[in-house]
Amino acid sequence: MGWIRRAGALLAIVGMVAAGALVVRQRWGRPNASAEALYATARVRRGSIQADVSGSATLQPAQSVTLSAPAAGTVDQVSVQQGESVKSGQVVAVLRDPQLAQSIAQAQLKVHADLETLAAATGTSLSQAQNINPQQGVTVRAPQAGRITELDVAAGEQVTAGEVLGKIIDSHTVIMDVNLVPYQQALVADGEAARVHFSNFSGWVDGTLEQVSANGIPSSSGTAEVYPAEVVLNNPGLLQPGDRGQVEIHASGTWLTLTKDYTITSFGKESVVHSPINATAQAVDVAQNAWVRQGQTLFALGGGSAAAVIAGDELTLQQDEASLSTLRQQQAALTVTSPLTGVVSVVDVKSAQQVGNGAEIASVYSPDQMTLTLAVSELQVTQVKKGQSVRISTPGLHGKTFTGAVLAVDTVGTSGSGLSTFDVQIAVDGRGELLPGMTADARIITATASTALLVPVEAVLQQSGGDEVEVLSNGQVATVPVTVGLVNGSDAQILSGLSLGQTVVTGAATGAIANAVRAALAKKPSGPAGGGKTGGGGKAAGAPPSPPPAG
Repeated sequence: MGWIRRAGALLAIVGMVAAGALVVRQRWGRPNASAEALYATARVRRGSIQADVSGSATLQPAQSVTLSAPAAGTVDQVSVQQGESVKSGQVVAVLRDPQLAQSIAQAQLKVHADLETLAAATGTSLSQAQNINPQQGVTVRAPQAGRITELDVAAGEQVTAGEVLGKIIDSHTVIMDVNLVPYQQALVADGEAARVHFSNFSGWVDGTLEQVSANGIPSSSGTAEVYPAEVVLNNPGLLQPGDRGQVEIHASGTWLTLTKDYTITSFGKESVVHSPINATAQAVDVAQNAWVRQGQTLFALGGGSAAAVIAGDELTLQQDEASLSTLRQQQAALTVTSPLTGVVSVVDVKSAQQVGNGAEIASVYSPDQMTLTLAVSELQVTQVKKGQSVRISTPGLHGKTFTGAVLAVDTVGTSGSGLSTFDVQIAVDGRGELLPGMTADARIITATASTALLVPVEAVLQQSGGDEVEVLSNGQVATVPVTVGLVNGSDAQILSGLSLGQTVVTGAATGAIANAVRAALAKKPSGPAGGGKTGGGGKAAGAPPSPPPAG
């Protein structure tokens, strides 16, 4: 019995449609009868509208960098992986160049030698030599504490490099050069107690055994082997070089007497002071037999030749320091760091790999800012201006919208099939979510209007004489010329021709009743010929309008 009920329901629907058609047919003869049933309509409303130019393009990072090897070498370590986030200044890879390291070591030795030369020429320390003023001349200082036993220059005299200016002696100790026979050398060591008895003095003078040689030499007679050593004695104040005495060395609990007497060869500390440069002795600050401290000023040397020598030494030092600095910069560059905060897109090397100068190490991009290049038709490019807002979406992040702005608009187009296109550069705020290579849909907001009169864009008919809109009033459709302002994909701004609240035709109505009405109207006898003037769009004024095609 189910099919009987379904058949009955179907007959009821058909009957309703037929009844509807009958009503329309009955009302057709009256004005304003049933034309509304044939159309989709909308009210003229007030609102905001944005006009835009749209298109799709591929996203690219606004900031990206490819890091390369500053010199040939070996990859010592790789500190990042593809897809890893990095900070600005973070180490990406470290290279090693043994030849560069050797060059740096040699350059360091040369700079040190330059400093020693300058310090010796100016009588200063290594640290002071770096800041010497050539015009100030040279200050010669005492290399040790002691007494000035010789003074060989006076103020105003010319001196040459290497010339002896004076001699300083510290007489608190004296030194005797002695020789040990093999069995004695085997029993003693540096630091053993020693004593000497001088014939012209009573008692013993105490001291120590120093500088015992491990290698024997032939004796003066050539018949035996002896081992040189020094006996350093505390000078009671009377001993002088040339004094002769008997030497004993304490070893193994007893005193060993050397086979012959020995002579004092020198005071414990003696220094000969030389002129470091060709110069004039501008001042002599010490006197003969005066006691001086280590580092005390002895002489002031100067003059044109001295300044020239110092300036030359300084120039050599500066040039070698510059060369060393360049090498150190090259070494520092072997530690490859990221210049920006971003994401590692590519790693091109691995540890222990040999690379050449300029070889690509890695690539890094910033995910915060992206760019895209939109190809805009010559029909729309005049609407696009630098600074206009852009709305960005991408299929990969459905439901999310990103903001951007027009950076630049090309002034020279590219010819295509019929129309030229112009590249528009757009900056996109990626917020760290967009990826290079994503396809993005961009809407450039070219203009906006608020409190505008709006109709659906499909209500506007473009005719040769201008834009028109069909207005439905009291069941009758009338064509009205309008002035259109901004247009986007859904709405059109009406500048003149319509008023708020009017009903406009946007297309044909759909559904079973509308189709039945169309069928009933199609069977209605035609009215008298010449029944009225034809309006815009080919519809007869005063007659039931032909429904536009569905869609």
